[in-house]
Amino acid sequence: MTETLTLYHGTTPEAARLLADNGWQPNMAPAGANQGQPRYLYLTTHYEDALWFAEQKGSDTVVRLDDVPVNILAVDPEDGIGDTVLDEVSSPHGLPGKLVLTRPLPSRHFTVCPAPGTMASP
Repeated sequence: MTETLTLYHGTTPEAARLLADNGWQPNMAPAGANQGQPRYLYLTTHYEDALWFAEQKGSDTVVRLDDVPVNILAVDPEDGIGDTVLDEVSSPHGLPGKLVLTRPLPSRHFTVCPAPGTMASP
């Protein structure tokens, strides 16, 4: 398995800009989105899955995270199905992997993706 991954996070434009400008650290928001735990940033392996989560918030904003070290990830405790990060990202059925970021990650890893229909999706 690679030591880093590219992952996606569906969110609002405001939250996306904060991530791109400041990076992420645990508990930086008073509550996690969709009743999630604020100690995690919820991620997926598929752009389209992140877009679905953004749409649940009335948005079409997706943030791409590049070169995320595997050792600061865990399987999403609410939605993950794998026992390990490797299991989660290697679904034999093509399902999106559901992961959480567990430690701070600087802004250089975060890029706000173009809105669907404006340019090719990542």
